[in-house]
Amino acid sequence: MFQHETLSYNDGFELFSIEDCLTYSEIWECPENFLAIGAGPDGEWIVYEMNRPAGNRIWSGEFLNFEEMEEDAMPFGFERWLDYLIVAQGTPF
Repeated sequence: MFQHETLSYNDGFELFSIEDCLTYSEIWECPENFLAIGAGPDGEWIVYEMNRPAGNRIWSGEFLNFEEMEEDAMPFGFERWLDYLIVAQGTPF
């Protein structure tokens, strides 16, 4: 998604299939209520945190530490994240 013609594959975004979501959630050792949903530029993990009382949100980063890295969590859920990604045309925001 939004892969640049002259840049390498790692410069785009990939949203996972359902099977890949389940597979990568295990590989990345995502805690309960977290689901791996894709990969970003340079191999960043894109993880969806669900069933959170204060609202669902997206986490993005390289090798996420779910207990100590709250700064990797974005203050919005999947719908807004995807909207921002589309509006930004793949540029990090």
